[in-house]
Amino acid sequence: DAGILDINVTAAATLDAVGVAIGAGSGELDLTTTGTMDVNASALDIDASAAVTIDSVGLSIDSAGVAANITSTTDGAAEDFTISLAGATDSSLILSSTGTGADALQITTTAGGIDISATGNAAGEDIDISSAASVNVTATENAANAIYLRANGGTSETIKIHSDQGTGAGSIELTSDAGGIDINAAGAATIDAASLVVSSIRD
Repeated sequence: DAGILDINVTAAATLDAVGVAIGAGSGELDLTTTGTMDVNASALDIDASAAVTIDSVGLSIDSAGVAANITSTTDGAAEDFTISLAGATDSSLILSSTGTGADALQITTTAGGIDISATGNAAGEDIDISSAASVNVTATENAANAIYLRANGGTSETIKIHSDQGTGAGSIELTSDAGGIDINAAGAATIDAASLVVSSIRD
């Protein structure tokens, strides 16, 4: 019981049984092969009272036909769950969905916030958001600066709102349904327009 059960396979080997139990007690169970180890089962249940470690040159986990999840349940602070791509190479961490629902890809938090940070400052190392449909940003916090857009990188910085192909009178629209609109500039404020229409001014 306190020893080691060591199974080494250098040629083809098959273990067939209606039910088989291999117990190593408090010792060590070592399964080794110089070829491929193939486990086929209608269901596979792995239980460990300590950490599970998988090291490999490549890793693929595929699930088909049912809902699937990977869950980490914490019971204390700083028990972070990290999915990372390591290595200083031109590689990408991709979250991809071919789902057809309006929420085909979700990033959701029910208690804390969401931080998106990019610390690279070389050309092209930006945060890009592109959509073939509309892009909506909504905040429901009843507080000042509920939506805050800021540039703070140096004297050459700019903020640009650009409608590239719109031809309507409201191609770019600033609307306040109940309050006013406040524009402050330490320098000059310039408006260039083919025509200027002022519908009404009330004191």
